[in-house]
Amino acid sequence: MSLVFWQNVISIHQSAFIKSLSAINPVTLVVERECSAARLKEGWKVPQMGNARIIIAPDDSKISELLADKESYHIFSGIDANPMVYAVFKQATKNHCRIAVMLEPYKWLGIPGLLRRLKYKYLRIRYEKYINVLFVTGYKGEECYIKSGFPREKIYQWGYFTEHRHIHAKSIIEQTKPNIIFIGRLDVNKNILNLVKVIKTQTCLFNTFYIIGNGSLESRLLKIIEEEQQIKYVGAIPNENITDYLSRSDLLILPSLYDGWGAVVNEALMCGTRVLCSENCGASALLDNNERGGVFCFDEHNSDMKMQLRKWLEKGPITQKQRRNIINWTYDHISGDNAATYFNAVLTDPDKRIIPSWLNND
Repeated sequence: MSLVFWQNVISIHQSAFIKSLSAINPVTLVVERECSAARLKEGWKVPQMGNARIIIAPDDSKISELLADKESYHIFSGIDANPMVYAVFKQATKNHCRIAVMLEPYKWLGIPGLLRRLKYKYLRIRYEKYINVLFVTGYKGEECYIKSGFPREKIYQWGYFTEHRHIHAKSIIEQTKPNIIFIGRLDVNKNILNLVKVIKTQTCLFNTFYIIGNGSLESRLLKIIEEEQQIKYVGAIPNENITDYLSRSDLLILPSLYDGWGAVVNEALMCGTRVLCSENCGASALLDNNERGGVFCFDEHNSDMKMQLRKWLEKGPITQKQRRNIINWTYDHISGDNAATYFNAVLTDPDKRIIPSWLNND
């Protein structure tokens, strides 16, 4: 089965999956540009994509050539999120190509959320009959697109999948108290300032809180933590260096108000680090409230975040056995091979309801 992916950039959050998929299928990845300036500033590097053929900024003749192959499956990242992808998607519907779409949940809160639901209802009415499969990230994604009227039988769970990296034993430092870490943009949506307020109420329970990232709230953050010896602001670092910080941390916290997935959750689990994230992160589907980590709900006074944070900090530093158990789970459930096998099975027989490995607790 020949697969053609249409995306805006070459993404590090797709590399593990596409590498594995291209080992069992002919894969072409078509992108508008190699990488965005914002992502490069955040420490991204353009990843290798295995055996996949890469096409950057195709002209009209190349697009027409790719869409002319009716045996290929065309997979779009979103419907109208990117100009090139949307233009090709519309052309693919006219050509009656086999189409799958990867969708993150839209921001569903308040009046803007209602308007987005109406927008996707319109897109569903216009295009649903041309779409064979929707791969949606997390439980919120499933909820969003069912509410927009997409048929439940076309919707399959999806996620992001990151590369496994070797963890050096010397990076893992034993502590009497746990270390905490936040990795992400310093903006309102990532909820960093509220997180710091909660963290400052729990200083007796942890050793060090690392903050990695940059963004519009950097100056406000620095002012809030300037006298906090236990909070270390690292700033933005290359993505390949994140493993060192994760492997010396016991708990990653991702308190996003909205996150289509949150691939840093995968990266933490692959280092054997527990995770506490908000229910509004797609990657909350990976957490079992047992060994790997937990999920908190939002409320007016951040009381559930505070309660869940205390619960996980009181568990103390993660043991080597617990860390190894989490790492082993990631190899069995959220590797690129897991994702590729599941993806291939869905497209081969969409009528067979398949449970993805990361939701299967066997």
